[in-house]
Amino acid sequence: LQASLVELTVLNSTITDQSLAALIGSLPGVASLRLIACNDISELGFWSCLPARLTSLHVTDCVSVTDLSVAAAVQAAPRLTNFELQAYHVTDACLMPLFDQPAAECLRGLALNSCWEVTSQGVVLLAANLAWLQRLSLSGCSKITDDAIDAIGERMKQLRELDLSWCARITDVSLECIACDLCQLEVLQLDRCSSISDIGVGYLSTMPKLRSLCLRWCSSLSDTSIRHILNLRTLSFLSVAGNSRISGDGFCHLIRMRQLRAVELTNCPSATATIRKFLNAHLPSCRVFC
Repeated sequence: LQASLVELTVLNSTITDQSLAALIGSLPGVASLRLIACNDISELGFWSCLPARLTSLHVTDCVSVTDLSVAAAVQAAPRLTNFELQAYHVTDACLMPLFDQPAAECLRGLALNSCWEVTSQGVVLLAANLAWLQRLSLSGCSKITDDAIDAIGERMKQLRELDLSWCARITDVSLECIACDLCQLEVLQLDRCSSISDIGVGYLSTMPKLRSLCLRWCSSLSDTSIRHILNLRTLSFLSVAGNSRISGDGFCHLIRMRQLRAVELTNCPSATATIRKFLNAHLPSCRVFC
C-alpha cells in the first residue's frame, strides 16, 4: 500500500519537519503533496522534506511559509508541473526561483492565491519568464492592476485557465486585453472583481474557446452583460451569483444558450423559483442553481 500511494494530504496537523521527512521517506511513490494548515513546518522543512520526484505541490495556510520557503521547495523539487501557494506575506521575491531551470521549463500550472504582497511588477516578470504556463491563478492578489494583465496577455499565449478573483484593481481594460490576446483561454474566473462593468463583459463575448465563466458578486453587471454572454457559443458553465442588478428578464434570455450544462444564479434577488422553473423547462440539459 505504501509503495502504491501517489498523493498525500496533511491537513490541520502539528507535524514537524522531522516527522514529515520520515513520513514522505516511507512513501516512495508519492508525487503529489498537499500541506494545509501545517503551522510547524519551517523553511528548513521545505529544504529537507520534499523529494525531487514531486510533480505537484499545494501549500495553504501554513503560517511559517516565506519567500525562502518557496525557493527551498523549488530547489528540492525542481520538476514540479503544478505549484499552488496560499501565503499572505510572500512577496515578488518568491517568484524568482520559479524562473530558474529546470523548474521554469517544467511548470505548467501556478496558483498564487491570496499572496497579498505580490505586485504587478512581479507578475510582469512572471509573464516574461513563464510564458508557457497553461493555468494561472492570482486570486486574492489584491495589489495587481491592469498593467499585470496586459503583460499576461502579451506574453502568456498558451494560457487555458486564468483566475483573477478578488482582484479589485483590475478594470475593463484588463478584460479587453484578455479577450484580444488570450485566444486559447477556456476557463476565466472574475469573482468579486468590483471594478469591471458590462463594457468589459462585452469584450469577453468575442472569445472563441471559453467554456467556463465566473462573474460572482461583480456588483456593476446588469442585463447588458447577459446579452453579451449570449455570444459565447462554447460556454458550458456560467456563474453570475450574487449580482443584484440582473433582472428576471435578463436570466430568461439564457434559454438561447443551448450548450449550457450548468448555470449558477444563487443570491440573485431576481432568480426566483419561477425563473428556475422556466430555465429548467427550456434548458433540460442544464443544471440551474438558484
